[in-house]
Amino acid sequence: MDAPVQEYDYAMNVKVEEFPIQEEIKQEQETKTKYLPYKCIYCETCFAEKNSLVIHLEKHNREKPYQCNLCRKCFAKNVYLLQHQRTHIENKPYKCSGCDKSFLQKVDLMVHKRTHT
Repeated sequence: MDAPVQEYDYAMNVKVEEFPIQEEIKQEQETKTKYLPYKCIYCETCFAEKNSLVIHLEKHNREKPYQCNLCRKCFAKNVYLLQHQRTHIENKPYKCSGCDKSFLQKVDLMVHKRTHT
């Protein structure tokens, strides 16, 4: 690794050690290209194996036939639609016994309860 370059930060009135990070970024990109050669064309996520990319691409190409009748958002599975539709209702069935907060999902209540301990 190269020695740090001394610079002077005039705004802060101090000397600053700045490591040449451009080289590190370049090396990281080369390593990623070398070990993760399969790149998603939609989100640029990289994979080591072609099969992993194929499985990932299904997320982008998946049909979403279940549509919310209130906001028109679409979902791949009916269970996701049902979970989403609960966000439109005022009634949040999972109430915290330690305060006045309520939640749509039980898991959110469980996470919240940790704040009281």
